[in-house]
Amino acid sequence: MSRLDPARVTSFARRRARDILLGAPPAKGWAGSSLDRSLERTLVLGAVLWQAVMIWSVLGSDLRLPAPLLIGSSLVVAACGLLVLRGHLHPGVLAVVTYAGVLVAWFGADSVTGALCFAGAWQHNLLAAAVPLASRHRTTVIGPTLMAAITPVFLLTVHDDWQALASSSIVTTLSIVIGAKLAVPFLRRFADAADDASLTSAVEQERLVVAQTATTEAAEDARTLHDTVINTFAAIAAGGAAVDDPQLVRDRCRRDVPVIEGLLEGRASREDLGIRAVGASQAVTLDWTGASAAETSMLEAELTTAVRRSLTGSVREALLNVAKHSGTHRATIDVRVEASDLVVTVSDDGAGFDGVTPAGRGLAESVLRRSADAGIKASIRTDPGRGTQITLRAPAAASTETRPVLVPGHDFATVLSSLRDRGSWAWAATVIGVGFTIAPLNTPPEPAFAMLGLLIALTVTAWLTTRHRAHLPVVVSAVIVAAIPVVFVLSFASVDYGRVDIIRWQAIAVTALPVILLVHARTRAERLAGVLAHLVTVAVLAGERLDTEPEIAAVVAVAGVPALAIVAAWTVFLRTIDDIAARAVDEQRSADDSRLESSLVAAVADARVRWTTAGLQASLRLLRDLADGSADAADPAVRAACATEEAHLRQLTLLSPRAVHMGPWFAQALADARTQGVELVVRTGDLDVDDRDEAEALGSLVVEAVGQATPGERVTVGLFVDGSAPQLTVLGPDRWLAELADSTTLPERWTAEVSPFGDTDLVIVRRHESRSNA
Repeated sequence: MSRLDPARVTSFARRRARDILLGAPPAKGWAGSSLDRSLERTLVLGAVLWQAVMIWSVLGSDLRLPAPLLIGSSLVVAACGLLVLRGHLHPGVLAVVTYAGVLVAWFGADSVTGALCFAGAWQHNLLAAAVPLASRHRTTVIGPTLMAAITPVFLLTVHDDWQALASSSIVTTLSIVIGAKLAVPFLRRFADAADDASLTSAVEQERLVVAQTATTEAAEDARTLHDTVINTFAAIAAGGAAVDDPQLVRDRCRRDVPVIEGLLEGRASREDLGIRAVGASQAVTLDWTGASAAETSMLEAELTTAVRRSLTGSVREALLNVAKHSGTHRATIDVRVEASDLVVTVSDDGAGFDGVTPAGRGLAESVLRRSADAGIKASIRTDPGRGTQITLRAPAAASTETRPVLVPGHDFATVLSSLRDRGSWAWAATVIGVGFTIAPLNTPPEPAFAMLGLLIALTVTAWLTTRHRAHLPVVVSAVIVAAIPVVFVLSFASVDYGRVDIIRWQAIAVTALPVILLVHARTRAERLAGVLAHLVTVAVLAGERLDTEPEIAAVVAVAGVPALAIVAAWTVFLRTIDDIAARAVDEQRSADDSRLESSLVAAVADARVRWTTAGLQASLRLLRDLADGSADAADPAVRAACATEEAHLRQLTLLSPRAVHMGPWFAQALADARTQGVELVVRTGDLDVDDRDEAEALGSLVVEAVGQATPGERVTVGLFVDGSAPQLTVLGPDRWLAELADSTTLPERWTAEVSPFGDTDLVIVRRHESRSNA
């Protein structure tokens, strides 16, 4: 066996002392809040129902006060409990009223061996346990401690012969408080760990969803820019038939102006025109089949904005493919619903092709990849000389405007099942612990210790047999059922069957076994058998004394109630925690969705920052001049300007959509390079730097490198992965690059190395991943 680590023992003791004296930290999420609210609701409901026992005890006891007054006191407690359940009264008020009800009952009781005194003692115990169980606040230990101090003084003041109850109230109250304060953190720490896992999972899911959304938006913006403005500039730069009709050129440029305006303003790069409007704007004669124009609009309205935008963009590109490559200027668009999916088919009878779509360009990017990103199934059927058919299928799942759902990091049912299991063991341990503090006060003590030994043996057996299985074996359940009467009789024997200090009867001890059965038994029959065994035992013992010792018979009946009450309370707790947990998960998901919505808005804004830094103003001015006729598309100078803008915009669209943080810096560097006449080459792949501050430092280095270059010089920038860490490379003239690298302040964990290559220098900026010591 390994020796106990003193540091771990000390840490454990400190945590337990903190739990007892300072309380627990607030609940972190759905699991912790569900546990807390369920405990509070169950305990309050138990206090309300216990008043029926108090009233019954009043009717069967000798009294010093009028019965209506004592009954009225219990009714006040019950009324306050109902107000707490309805949210109209603070639980602290109920605690004070309940304690006052105990004092009134004891003041009105004539005998320490009567049922009312015993029922009052149980209400006192319930209150001592309820305060630390129902609240995490650090002050929860104060109330029961005051009770332990005030109760014996009160009892000895109003009943000078109730020394046994006065002394046992101190021991019982403090042991219950300590037991509860030790047991409940066992549950709360598990719940908090589940909440931590949920939070970690939700944050990770949110990070992935946000990154995916930002990437998708950036990619769609780039595709739209390619499909409209870049193709327009390319057509004008190429001249020929594309510029033969000046009005057609002006109309096309006019339609493209909002694309650049949207990008510069940081919003969606294109108005959602719809399939019919996009079709009408292309230089292709269309034949429409299937749904009418009105029906098409209604079907499109049921799609999300993202799906609708992707669908219209794909249709536009399919028609552009017809105009550019098919050899015909006629196409058919069929719109229909199949199995709740909106299916759009664009077909032509043109040249067709071999069906090969090179990745990253052409139809592979503008139709297939675009559709896949939005959840649309796209397919292309074509053969040389037999035309082309592009089918787009928008699924019905996309018909509601939804966001990805963030789910708890732990399985909902697994967490609740673990809370139930741990709760049963915590309850059994608390009952046994309280029993050991009271047992020395019993007369005789031997039956009490025998009872506790039996409880320990059965609890450990039950725990061992359920560690790797969901339920108790039938044999173990049968033994527990048989032991319930034995435990009750032994607890009764510990007060000499009611003849000596009956107020010290440990009736609570019996509750451990029924709770274990309730939570871990396989069938309802096994649980009912335990309850029936208890009821029969109570009935037999009370019946034996009903004629000769009616007062003790009443106490036996009252002593049998706690086990039934605890089983009922556990049943309520199990159902309550299911209901409350379901609501708590919904509330947390709602909060997560709201946070996710905000994060998505910010992420999309970040993804579009690149366009505001990319120097698109020159493209916008040129488009506007072409649209209003100020610039002539046939003018060689204008065509050259279009070629320049086309080349610049193509470079921008080649930047990875995943580069949400580095993308704006690369875009600014490309814009600066064009302005200064510097040849800038950017090679990044699908990489980014996750940290915004790190991206700013690296991006500033790239922009500064372009700024130092003179017209005609070449600067090459790359972003790669070295092992698992990113690295930035800058290759440029040696007369200034090394000095720039040395003077740049890099983020923590980043270092720069300079290697000369002829008249150029290569700067490699690496991030060194931190490694924990073994």
